[in-house]
Amino acid sequence: MTSSISTVIFAATFSLALISIGHLIPSSSKSSAISASSEVEKEINPEDCIKPEDIVTVFDTLFTHMQKVLAQISTQVQQMQMAGQNIPEMQLRLLLKAEFERALVAQQVIVFEKHDMDEESVRDATWNFLRHGNEYPKVKRCVERFQKLYETITGEKNCW
Repeated sequence: MTSSISTVIFAATFSLALISIGHLIPSSSKSSAISASSEVEKEINPEDCIKPEDIVTVFDTLFTHMQKVLAQISTQVQQMQMAGQNIPEMQLRLLLKAEFERALVAQQVIVFEKHDMDEESVRDATWNFLRHGNEYPKVKRCVERFQKLYETITGEKNCW
């Protein structure tokens, strides 16, 4: 299971400059690193590559799910307050951050499995598309939107 630290790194990764090479990165069903010269000669099947629209789908799905999680948490906090419980703001913020990260870790696993991707491939493809942000404005927008949500909840702009 991915830890909270991995989640933080995962989320922060999408707001930083790209370091990977090429426009298409193979998904987890295929190796994303080429280790032998014989493999270099093999062509990568475009169907096995992560495309910009795949990244948009992943981030939009995570964003929508995390908004639902926040709505559920908000409802629970309101119910607690109406029942007369007073939660100090600092404790509430820590609780919100922990629950947000827990839900994000769980949802990442589901989304990645659904799209036959792994965290490293998604991260590499995202960095690559962001590096060429003018060519992939939809990727840039959805990543920035998710990053803003993450920063708002955690209070962390850069997580490493």
